[in-house]
Amino acid sequence: MAAAAAAAGRAHFRSGGSGSGGSSSGRRGLSHESRRLLVAPCGSPNSMGYGLARSNSSITRGSNGSGSSAAAAQQQQQQQQQERHQWQLSSEVLSLRHWLDHAVEAEDYDLAARIRDALQQKQSDARLAVEDANKRFYDAFASGRIEEMSKVWGKGDYVQTIHPGAGVISGREQVMESWRSILRGVRPRAFRITVEDVRVFASDSSGFVTCTEVVDADDSEGRTIATNVFEKQNGKWVITHHHGSPLMRFR
Repeated sequence: MAAAAAAAGRAHFRSGGSGSGGSSSGRRGLSHESRRLLVAPCGSPNSMGYGLARSNSSITRGSNGSGSSAAAAQQQQQQQQQERHQWQLSSEVLSLRHWLDHAVEAEDYDLAARIRDALQQKQSDARLAVEDANKRFYDAFASGRIEEMSKVWGKGDYVQTIHPGAGVISGREQVMESWRSILRGVRPRAFRITVEDVRVFASDSSGFVTCTEVVDADDSEGRTIATNVFEKQNGKWVITHHHGSPLMRFR
């Protein structure tokens, strides 16, 4: 009977249900701190996505208290400390995934559904931010102004660009010098750039975009396959790697 109930719970969670059937069995193994985080109002320091990712508590299977020992308690405390350390090293999305795994393992499908929804929202927000950063990069390119291009590029020795037919250029100063050479003498808005087949992948602090660049310059048009890597630096999404390759057609 218990196995059948657990199977039903797993199926309900995977189908997207909230698991809120009024039964207290869905919260088995949920600590007091986790309950507080679950009901914290959105936007508060301890709401889902903030306090949950940084909480010092963990979700463990419940115990009826019988047969407990000091050794078991010490082992559980060590496990919690280890998990807290791992969460502090993880990004927010990774921490939410960690919590999600624990909730499913504990068969707490109500909490798992809430964490899943928060995780999907975080990923959606990051994806939109990276997509916007990609647009700002091409707007700067189309402007023909090195000042605008400088604003969208990040900082660091790992900043790189590979222009079509050229080798790797590393370091922000060298990368900006390459764009200065490309844009030198170009009148503002001398060409138009549109992107096609845009695919965006993102996490909390990094992401990348693959797309096809279509550059329309007066009476000529060129198509380039591009990969753009973005990183969040000081709260702003900036590009740290651009790789453009000429589009080749095989017959």
